[in-house]
Amino acid sequence: MPPLDAPKSCDEAVVILAGGQARRFAQKLEQAIDGVPLVVRVYRNLRGYRPTYICARRSFPVDIDAQLDCPMIVDDAPGRGPLVGMITAFHALPHRLVYAVAADMPLVDAQLLTELSAGMRDGDEAVIPEHDGRIEPLPALYDRRAFLRHARSARDGSIIAVIAALRARRLPMSGERFLNINTSEDLARAGKPVGRP
Repeated sequence: MPPLDAPKSCDEAVVILAGGQARRFAQKLEQAIDGVPLVVRVYRNLRGYRPTYICARRSFPVDIDAQLDCPMIVDDAPGRGPLVGMITAFHALPHRLVYAVAADMPLVDAQLLTELSAGMRDGDEAVIPEHDGRIEPLPALYDRRAFLRHARSARDGSIIAVIAALRARRLPMSGERFLNINTSEDLARAGKPVGRP
């Protein structure tokens, strides 16, 4: 991946969080869906929408790395959860608004990010998808500085605690868009069209 060199002309960016240890499904981001490694699929879904970065604990195998033609932010505390990864990435970026996306969510695409952007109103510090009575902190749109300000005082070290302190707008969405890959069965489901059994 190219070194981090953030263009400062754009007010928004996308960061794909890929620093987890995947204890339940080893090397899941390298597993293929329809012949495409999971992390590459997520990247392809989002690249071109806004400047895009990957936050990971290390480079991927050479064949995967070659397909990720975007800057990489090194997660300096891998395995400590997505909040720490977000803090690392948000400190590295100059953009005002950041779409934070988990690298194991293959159905998240630019259309979903467009809906998050359209949902933001003056004064909002975040736009968070909501479905089935719960929120999805990833993917979501965050005011980077506001997130970092509240992340310092998050008592339980969770993104949910930070969101509770933000002026966060909840945006109702269909839950089937938020499939995340934790097992080989999830991986098989991701290769099927949405809505198919």
